[in-house]
Amino acid sequence: MVSQGFAQFDPVVSTSGLEVAERIKAFKKTDEIQSNFKVGPVGFAFEVGLREEFNDNVNLASTGRQSDWITGPHVVTHMDWAFSQINKLGLTMDLGYDKYLNHPELDTQNILVKPGSVLDFDFFVKDIHFNLHDRLAIQQDPTSTTQLSNTSSFRRMSNIIGLQADWDLNKVILSAGYDHEMFKTLDDTYSYLDQDTDTFRVRAGYRAISPLVAGVQTSVSRTEYKQTFQNNSTSVSPGAYASIIASEYLQAEVDLSYQMSSFDTGGAVGDNSRFESLVFSAMIQNQLNRWMNHSLRAARYTPLGIGSNYTDIYEINYDASFDVVRDVSLNAGGFVQFYEDSPSDQSESGTRFGLRFQAGYQLFETTRLTLSLQRIQKFSDRTGNDFDQNRITFDVLHRF
Repeated sequence: MVSQGFAQFDPVVSTSGLEVAERIKAFKKTDEIQSNFKVGPVGFAFEVGLREEFNDNVNLASTGRQSDWITGPHVVTHMDWAFSQINKLGLTMDLGYDKYLNHPELDTQNILVKPGSVLDFDFFVKDIHFNLHDRLAIQQDPTSTTQLSNTSSFRRMSNIIGLQADWDLNKVILSAGYDHEMFKTLDDTYSYLDQDTDTFRVRAGYRAISPLVAGVQTSVSRTEYKQTFQNNSTSVSPGAYASIIASEYLQAEVDLSYQMSSFDTGGAVGDNSRFESLVFSAMIQNQLNRWMNHSLRAARYTPLGIGSNYTDIYEINYDASFDVVRDVSLNAGGFVQFYEDSPSDQSESGTRFGLRFQAGYQLFETTRLTLSLQRIQKFSDRTGNDFDQNRITFDVLHRF
């Protein structure tokens, strides 16, 4: 997806200042054990990895598909500075590079920064927990973007800078946050998607009983494009949320909002539509037994469009993890998406399916091997936009 343009709170359980402080201290202890070395109070840990991949349809084509072997080395740096018992500065940076054997024009032009790379600063002002963050990602894989077909690369950079505040008053939990996202494409082909999005959000919850938190929330987003092809937009999303930890083996979350998104007119995209409807996210996670953990998530969301104002997506995800044999882990999952662009000359609708199987083996205490199989298939109402893609990847990850 290009942008989760109309951002909402992640439906997670709020924690009190004491609980957050204990979690930070526990993280500090864990990191001290895992750090490669320390410079004063600052701990560092490093990982290096190598991925070998065979992809049978790098260009996401229905006809004229092209296959390739891809080599992807990457380096992960972890930094942790707990400069008091409850205040912590952390950094995770995952840098990589992709080299194509048969299509060198697809080689990484910029260093890839994988999602999950983040600079976090957790601190307290009295009982209020603050999190200041900077999340950076530089990607080129087009398969994570629902709207794309017939392309080998979608090079883009996303940088989100924001501040989140949580104040737990025992029964009442108050939260507020702000994020500024800069989205920039790194190819001229998609430069009309360059944008800035500002999102403000507030939430008030009530802890009726210890494992249950429920409340109301709202968010306001404004997106402005650098060019005049796409339409700028404003979105307001009032709603409610609930989260329950029924036991150590079962938890569930639900988030429901009424999203009202209005778009400016006059853009060359030729789309004058707006969106007003319910959006939601619901998840249940269950530790079935000592061998199996699985989760199911259903959602409706509206990322900003590519050649349209927005894309309306219904999605179901299932994931299961198995630990049957010592040092061997298995993971399987899949998703289905039903999507429909808002009306424009380039609009499409259709369905995407994905299946994944993964087997991991802990070769040594610090070295892990992973074999993955993945299939994605897309059915579109626009001629030539159907495709299927199969990937086989082998990963080696070593922690120093």
